[in-house]
Amino acid sequence: MKKTLALLIALLLLCALPALTEARLSVAVDALGQTLRLNAEGPEIPELEGRWVGKLSLGPLFPDVDAAVTVAPGGAGESPFTMEYTDGGFTIRVNGGDDHGLVDCGGTWALDGDALTMDIRVALSGGETFSCAAEFERN
Repeated sequence: MKKTLALLIALLLLCALPALTEARLSVAVDALGQTLRLNAEGPEIPELEGRWVGKLSLGPLFPDVDAAVTVAPGGAGESPFTMEYTDGGFTIRVNGGDDHGLVDCGGTWALDGDALTMDIRVALSGGETFSCAAEFERN
């Protein structure tokens, strides 16, 4: 009986292992004619991988900016930014010495089937703060 119970516990732990593993992703964001590449680190969420297209709302001056996000396994190589994400939130940090005036950047995300939504906040060293909403669909 004890051996059977130990075997069942070991099997349950092995089944849970993929959910506990950390992933390293490459993220490319295409908007306003520019591409931002960054490395992302967090829990393994295979549903995020792929290409997403949609709109960014950058306030009244840029209410509907076409954008695309590509998420792939592995790293993006050298990047000035790293995104750390959890199941539902993220934080972006600047690598190296130049912080680009960035004090804080992060937000929340939600995945509903083939729809990805994000609320992003940015705080700059001059005291300015910005909010951005994004809606994407799997392409």
